[in-house]
Amino acid sequence: MANGDPTNPTRPPDVRRPLQFRLRTLFGSMAGCALVFGLLNWLGVPPGTGLVILAILVVSVVAATALLVVIAGPKGRAFGWPI
Repeated sequence: MANGDPTNPTRPPDVRRPLQFRLRTLFGSMAGCALVFGLLNWLGVPPGTGLVILAILVVSVVAATALLVVIAGPKGRAFGWPI
């Protein structure tokens, strides 16, 4: 019998949760940013260069997120994920 069949009481239906960030992920990303900028400050990098590095980090995160959405696009829509 297939998953989600109401006549099969032993197997629950396949339910996938949408992709989401947990608090641990947000704390980890903030700690990573703090370490990067703390290291830049410790090395004596000028603030303008730190701003360029921040822009590169933001662009790379947006690009990685867009790539994941494109890769998981049809599968995510099939499961009702808001993409």
